[in-house]
Amino acid sequence: KPLFILDMKIDKALSEVEYCASKFCNVAECNGKNWTFSHQFNALCTLDMETGKVDIVNSIPRAKLKQDYLVSSVYNYNGKLIISPDHMDAIAEYDIETGKFDFIKLPDALSWANMGGVIPLEDGFLMLPARYHAVIQYSSKKKKYIYHWQIVDDVLKLRKKKGNEDSSYPIAGGILKNRCWYLILPRTNGILIWNIDTFQYEIVQVGDDENEYSAIADVRDGFLLQMREGARLLFLESTDGRDKCDRSVPDKV
Repeated sequence: KPLFILDMKIDKALSEVEYCASKFCNVAECNGKNWTFSHQFNALCTLDMETGKVDIVNSIPRAKLKQDYLVSSVYNYNGKLIISPDHMDAIAEYDIETGKFDFIKLPDALSWANMGGVIPLEDGFLMLPARYHAVIQYSSKKKKYIYHWQIVDDVLKLRKKKGNEDSSYPIAGGILKNRCWYLILPRTNGILIWNIDTFQYEIVQVGDDENEYSAIADVRDGFLLQMREGARLLFLESTDGRDKCDRSVPDKV
């Protein structure tokens, strides 16, 4: 049955089935509350983790109330919510105390699937692209957003070399180790190694050319990579700062 939204208020209680059908992005804790954003309409919400109750707090003033997938993710940075844009052309910063939004417009924004998840830095954070052609860094020291275009170009060149023209989600999540982010490059056998001090980066191809990885974990003296297909694991050994591939997985990790 339909769910009616009037002035951003749900006009009746949701059934258990309707609650299960509701879609939201990730949850970020900020100032003692858990925040999320609807994937079905323009609604910034709080979530009670004990009762499961969702309260609509605000909506993005620049967007239609019925717009779905406005937001990819939310992230707590120094008591403000950083809102990663999907079907909108700007990053939004939400002040929880005042209820006001500030917007940082993306150069050459796409109509949909601009940015994805956010990962932390000591001096800010990184916003990973969905289909947008840059990784976006926020530097608190410089108090500005920095666009890293070349990284995405290099990743997409590797993907095309593998025969894949799809430009969506070029960089996935990863782990922070030894002052570097190690990030998965979907649809390739590549790992992006990005130094958080110098912001120099390197793309390392690991294992056979046809390999594709879906996850990376920090283990003992290296990394454990999960293959995208077949549920296989590959161990990447780290020795003296140089990484080398070992096809065998250690007995204990």
